[in-house]
Amino acid sequence: QILVFPGKSFAGGIDHAAKLETGLMFAIRPDLVHLQKLKYPYEAIAGEDPLFARKSEGKKHFDAIVKDIATEILQKKA
Repeated sequence: QILVFPGKSFAGGIDHAAKLETGLMFAIRPDLVHLQKLKYPYEAIAGEDPLFARKSEGKKHFDAIVKDIATEILQKKA
């Protein structure tokens, strides 16, 4: 199930296949990250270079997203 909150931006936003999204994947499903398959020039990547992604940053970003979503849900229930 996907939660959508119109007009809301969570934890700085999401890029596409770039540093933030790759960091998130390193944190939650590192087995799906295959940076060695990247070929320059990159295609369909929107954001910072995914080669700079780090699991530790992805974990922080993931935690911030979860916190933002939980806060939004609790505010709607109040």
